[in-house]
Amino acid sequence: MTQSDLGGAALWSPPQRDFLESLRLELDSKVELSLHPSPIEPPLDRADAPPERPGTRILFFGIPSDYGVAFLLDLLLHDYNVVGIVTSGRGELGRFPADRFDAIAAELGLPKCTLKNVNAPESLALFRPHAPELIAIASLDQIFKAELLNLPRLGCVNVHPSLLPSYRGPDPRYWEIFEEASEGGITIHLIDERIDAGVCLHQAAVPIGPEDSWGTLAKRCVQAGLPLLRRAIDELSDGTAVGSALDLTTGSYHPAARPGPIDWSAPAAEIDRLVRAGSPDKPPFTYWQGQQVYVTKAKPATCAGGAPPGTIVEVEVGLIHVAAADAEIEVSELRVHDEHGCLVPFDVSAITGGTLG
Repeated sequence: MTQSDLGGAALWSPPQRDFLESLRLELDSKVELSLHPSPIEPPLDRADAPPERPGTRILFFGIPSDYGVAFLLDLLLHDYNVVGIVTSGRGELGRFPADRFDAIAAELGLPKCTLKNVNAPESLALFRPHAPELIAIASLDQIFKAELLNLPRLGCVNVHPSLLPSYRGPDPRYWEIFEEASEGGITIHLIDERIDAGVCLHQAAVPIGPEDSWGTLAKRCVQAGLPLLRRAIDELSDGTAVGSALDLTTGSYHPAARPGPIDWSAPAAEIDRLVRAGSPDKPPFTYWQGQQVYVTKAKPATCAGGAPPGTIVEVEVGLIHVAAADAEIEVSELRVHDEHGCLVPFDVSAITGGTLG
């Protein structure tokens, strides 16, 4: 039996469900998922708290990226008993303006908090009144310690976007694409105090194509992971979950991806992988006339190289050809930082010639 089969009155009113569906349709329409979706204003009036209902009490942890929002929305639209939302207040992840977690919490009357340390005594004191039986995690930059791990009786289940134990770490899709892995995937696992460790409950492989970016691979990983998270919650709730310990003596660990400069003297195929691995949120950068520009769409051209690396060989409408070591690169999308530090589109046609680098 699934958690949504437990019966009772519909949890959300028709307008609330319409709101959730509108967010889901927005995600479905995206070609690439993003760590930094466009801002959304929460409703002016906060809804009353939803009534008590049957089903496992789930405290949801994540960041309001497209990835995190997708898993939260899926649980809510399938009437899982989410009793609160917790997000991180660390670093750049703590600077989301008017995010979708805020909007969802206000629309549904759910409690939501942003915490720099989820393990702090004052944080645990916030969680306990909600009596969570299970914690579900979809993208969080904090490692749980023993007291938090032991808070929910059914454990803490995480969604990791790789086939663990391969590609442990915060940015598996980046490294999978850059290292030319043939497949990525999704892992649903009960966590412990180590990084990307614990007990594997479910996995699904996702093939990686030659044109995949971080964002397109993220979308397919989410699509594969949504039913697996629900299945894991159902099995943990009814006592039928079966898992196996992740063997950390195998697999691999990779650090966080950091945007860096493009070396135009590298092979075109390597530059192509670097751009795809970072698109849309962690792209590599270059310089044109002293201005830093980020390359978010590029691919090797069919014509051979010959000009010095970084030379803008040809300018077309919305497209420039740049010389690399062994071929030209067609650059079709650039971004720059605005006054708020956000990446915004930059007109490729503004580049009229010269050299990048």
